[in-house]
Amino acid sequence: MPSHKRRSIAIGGIVLLGALAIAAWEQATRGTDGSALPVTRVGARPVAMAADARSGHIFVVNGGDMAHPGSVSMLDATGYTMLRTSAVGVDPAALTLDARLGRVYVINRGPANGDGMSIGTGSVSVLDTTSGRVVQTARLPMPPRALAVDTRTGRVFVAGGAWGQPGRLEVLDGASGQVLRTVAIPPNAMKIVVDARTAHAFVVGAGVYPHPGGVTTLDARDGRVLRTVTAGRFPMTAAVDERTGRVFVANGGNSTTDGNVSVLDAASGRVLRTIAPGSSPTTLAVDTRAGRVYVLMINNKSVAVLDARDGASVGAIPVNTYLSNDSMAIDEQRHRAYIADASGTYVIDTESRQARRVPAAKGSVVAVDDTGRAFVADADTAGDDDPKGLAGLIGTLLHGPPSHLGLVGAHSPGKVRALDP
Repeated sequence: MPSHKRRSIAIGGIVLLGALAIAAWEQATRGTDGSALPVTRVGARPVAMAADARSGHIFVVNGGDMAHPGSVSMLDATGYTMLRTSAVGVDPAALTLDARLGRVYVINRGPANGDGMSIGTGSVSVLDTTSGRVVQTARLPMPPRALAVDTRTGRVFVAGGAWGQPGRLEVLDGASGQVLRTVAIPPNAMKIVVDARTAHAFVVGAGVYPHPGGVTTLDARDGRVLRTVTAGRFPMTAAVDERTGRVFVANGGNSTTDGNVSVLDAASGRVLRTIAPGSSPTTLAVDTRAGRVYVLMINNKSVAVLDARDGASVGAIPVNTYLSNDSMAIDEQRHRAYIADASGTYVIDTESRQARRVPAAKGSVVAVDDTGRAFVADADTAGDDDPKGLAGLIGTLLHGPPSHLGLVGAHSPGKVRALDP
């Protein structure tokens, strides 16, 4: 037999064996702890996700890489099938949606320098929640960092600016995408949250070391700045409880031993109290129905539980490991909290305060829809869904040595797993 035919047969055999091994490994991960874990492939490097109850769709922002542009994947939340993937701008990083207008808004940070810092300008891609198509792109004069939408007024707030430089906030009309107002804000915006009851938007700014960060309160109707207050060291994110009229801000701190949570009055924007339920809070979420706030304290290996009325500590839920992620979602109806992590998704029963880990559902972002399904997204890398490096071996045989990005990282899609209620 000619040598080239023998080589083709050998490579074909390796490809077949590799595909069978990967399929067997994926099948083995299904049904972990009794939960079916359907897998849907999405774009490269998923970084954000949201569920739209009205359309029944899940939207996944794929950050992309040098081999793949940024995109948004739209999934059927019931059948776990991919419906559409639409290209967006360079380095998409976050999304928000307005179910009333039927729109998804995605910020694209634009090109970055060698240190990974965004430079130049960015944009906002607007997608239709029914079709998943991009219907408009709004250009921005700065790299965006955070966004939020006020569904009552249809206003979209986008904050950004170069790191360490004075920030700016653009107020957009959610229907037309037109910029209505530009506002100067403190540097290093990290998060924007909206309180519909008071018609206020709150912009969390990390500050410039060694100075503390702050929270800027805006009139959500026209974008006017109402107040800026000092929070703790390196505020990272925030959440609003509209029932109690409180805003909770996680201040990550400057070391592994500090950090705290600031509690603001949503009506006035003033700081009511600052508490330290542990060290290094990275993310938090509000359970409005139960009147509780859950704060991930990474250096305490636990989730702190606060009273949503005044921020008082009412306990802690141990997770017994250092969680490196900052994505948490709450299912108020079924009394569950989900935390996505590289070691698996942690499912917390908020009534019994017991946590369990679903090892197969490794992820970086998590979202919950109205049916109680949790969706966990993650990049597909050789250390995860390819434990033996089979994809890399097959790719090298077929395409030659990988690039500096790594063959799998540059060419493999991400994945979304669904955890049934």
